[in-house]
Amino acid sequence: MRTFAQVRPGFWHGTTGRQIRRLGPDCQVLALYLISGPGAHALGLYYLALPTAAHETGLTLEQVRSGIAKLCEIEFCAYDDENEVVFVLNMARFQIGERLERKDNNITWIWREMEKMRSLPFFDLLLERYGERYQVADYFRSKAPSEPLRRIETETGDLEIERNTETQTGNGNTTGRGVTRGNPTRNGKTGLQIAERDGPPLDLETLKAQRTLEDRRVMSKKLS
Repeated sequence: MRTFAQVRPGFWHGTTGRQIRRLGPDCQVLALYLISGPGAHALGLYYLALPTAAHETGLTLEQVRSGIAKLCEIEFCAYDDENEVVFVLNMARFQIGERLERKDNNITWIWREMEKMRSLPFFDLLLERYGERYQVADYFRSKAPSEPLRRIETETGDLEIERNTETQTGNGNTTGRGVTRGNPTRNGKTGLQIAERDGPPLDLETLKAQRTLEDRRVMSKKLS
């Protein structure tokens, strides 16, 4: 459940706000609910059961159905009645921003949230509107797995473009998906370093993996 949502003053007197006002107070209440309701999503694409909307807004079910239809006509939102999914078209612009730079930490979160939405109606529309703006379009349009590959430069100075599972080799080196460990003096490099890479910033899981490897290296030195 969301704990925060932005409602800008333009909701009441902007171009879209005036259109909604002309539709009547029921549509104003419903539009505000679509933006700030407990089940709403910052990207604007989420599950919405109309009986729930009726209960939480105090409108009748018929008023909600009629209001959704009217809001769809002015392209405030789109609604799939069979799957009970709504897409508030400009929601992300106001909750997240017009566009994000590649270094923005929100990109990883957006990518993960959109991964969960792949099977929903209107996902292609969401991707079309915001994929380029939020630096995630290539991950979803590629036929390859969409998870951004992470490059981690390890103690050996080698780059592994892998993911997060370690395996133990017979020579005592730890190699695996996401990490490689070897001679700490090779190339004069010690400690884990992050290599330059394309795509979203490293997430918390990757940082934890790096810290775990560093802890193991320290423990290995103590035992040797």
